[in-house]
Formats: sequence, structure tokens, C-alpha cells
Amino acid sequence: MARETYLEALAAAMFAGRLGAPGVVATVAEAARAAGERLPPSPVAVDALLRAIAIRITGGVSAGSGPLRGALELMCAQAQADDGHVMRWLVPAFPVLQESSAHELWEEPAARQLATTVVRRARDAGALAVLPQALVYLAGVHVLAGEFNTGATLVEEAASITSATEHSAPLRYHSLLLAAWRGTPGDAVRMIEAAAAQGAARGEGRVLGLTGYAAAVLFNGLGRYGEALHAAFNAS
Repeated sequence: MARETYLEALAAAMFAGRLGAPGVVATVAEAARAAGERLPPSPVAVDALLRAIAIRITGGVSAGSGPLRGALELMCAQAQADDGHVMRWLVPAFPVLQESSAHELWEEPAARQLATTVVRRARDAGALAVLPQALVYLAGVHVLAGEFNTGATLVEEAASITSATEHSAPLRYHSLLLAAWRGTPGDAVRMIEAAAAQGAARGEGRVLGLTGYAAAVLFNGLGRYGEALHAAFNAS
């Protein structure tokens, strides 16, 4: 329970990002790492993920890459033969997992495997509260692989479910990336501006980094390099 609480706190700090308290991500990571050293070893994948991310944040890339790779491998293995624990934590931990493990390590096959697994399990269980989030994470994998039509289909399915069930999901993230990578300036600029305003209002600094990145991708693809550079600075 202590590790799960630290993972929730770390995810919240990462979502708050630049709009959170100064240094809060490092502070939470240091506390999580110190607590993990006092706790007994755990074979659970999400516990390994927490330890790895805490080491990555407090110790840097060289210290964190090995633990992150090990946590990712363990997460993939336990997701395939799940006892309930991994799947309970896979969706809330997935943004942290993708950002700090799969993508940072360039482990695209692992990201695809995890996203595909959680979508399949959510479908099998009829978990409509979880399925839209799982679908947009899988959409993100396809978008970064250049498979835009598949990504768009998954985003549309997620939007349809949320509309029918009145659940919410972070559809804006991969919808933004999809529009940016497709190079549709009208749609993308409107979405980027709206998402930035909403993220600022909610105190969700992670969205501001994403909108800067999406704008940089969009303007770079359109040959508007000065705007792309400005957006890239805003994303950092």
C-alpha cells in the first residue's frame, strides 16, 4: 500500500509538471526511493516500476536505464499472466510507464505489447470505464509508428464509448499528436490552443509540454521553422 501511494503521488506530480510546486517531482521521487529501501523486496511489477522511476529521476539516465528496462520486462511478463494486480495499475500507471520507460528506452515493442494487452483485457472484462483510456494509449503507439489511420480509428472508438457512457478519458493527448503528425493546421491549432487553456486551468502542466511538442511537430512539418522552434522551447 505504501508503494502504491508513492506511485500515485509520483504520477500526480508528473501530471502537474511545471504548474506544480517547484521541485515536487524530485521530492516525491526521493521520498519514494528512500521508502523503497526500507521496505522488503517485492516481486510485483508496479513496485519495480516505482523503484525504477524514482532512481531515474534522482540518479539520472545512466542510473535509471537498467532498473527501468527490468521493470518494463517484468511488467510485460506479469501483464500476460495477470493475477489482477498489474491490470489494476496498468492504466493509471501507463502514462508514467510510457514516458519514463518504454519511450525513453526506445522500447516500442514493449509499449505496443502492454497497450495491446490492456485493451484486450479491458474488452474481455467489459470494463468500459477503463477501455477508452486503454484505447488512446494504444492509439499513441500506432501514431508514433506512423500508423495514423489505425490510431484515428482507436481514438474514435474511445470517443464513442465515453460519449455513450459519460465517462472521461484523456482523449486530447493522442488526438493532439494525431492532428499534429498528420499536418492539418486548422484542426491541430484549434485543438492545441484549447488543450493548453484547459490544462492551465486544471493545473495540468504535462498538457503544456505536450501542446508545445505537438505544435513543434506541426509547424516543422509545414516548414514554419521559426514557429516550430518557439513551440519546442515552450515544450521543454
